[in-house]
Amino acid sequence: MVAGLVIIAIGSVGRLVTVFQSVPACSPPGGALAARSGHLDASLVAQEAATWPETGIGLLYSRVRDAHVCLSSSAYYYVAPHADNIAGTRAMTVGDIVLTPGFNISKEQLQALVAHEARHRTQWAVATAIAGPFAFPVAYAVVDFFFPGSRNFFERQAGLESGGYRHSGTGPVLGPAQLATLGVLAVIIIVVLLRVWHRHALRRSGRV
Repeated sequence: MVAGLVIIAIGSVGRLVTVFQSVPACSPPGGALAARSGHLDASLVAQEAATWPETGIGLLYSRVRDAHVCLSSSAYYYVAPHADNIAGTRAMTVGDIVLTPGFNISKEQLQALVAHEARHRTQWAVATAIAGPFAFPVAYAVVDFFFPGSRNFFERQAGLESGGYRHSGTGPVLGPAQLATLGVLAVIIIVVLLRVWHRHALRRSGRV
């Protein structure tokens, strides 16, 4: 819990620093997209507030990796293009910042990808409001473990085609790792239930 609070505090400070800094507008190779109209609407402000510490962590990570941070005028979120980061081949949203190896795609594909990542920002915000700043990455990891790639609910909700995914089914993937995890969980549940039943039996017998 202490470690989590420290991470939240560091992220919040990192995000606050950016408020007082001038961030240039993004200018991808295909040309900048049209600016987002009404970018200071209540929904966007709420999303930015909800994802404040997570965005700070993403910004600090970008600075550590010496990535150039810019502001997307079309979706009004931060973008950190870098050739070698944890984002992989396309992009990954962390709160209100998108980590990406670059935008060497057409303007139409870029416009679709911008909308896709904006939906992930909304998912981050909703999950944070419900269960805290670590809720979305934990939920995403669990879902992606059993429903990887295009099977992932969060990716489907954000738009598979716009995110560069090819449809490969909707059901879970039950390989050795997934089956082993389910087996361990089943054993833990059985042990917990037996302990509860044993304690309840002792109470009824008057021993406790």
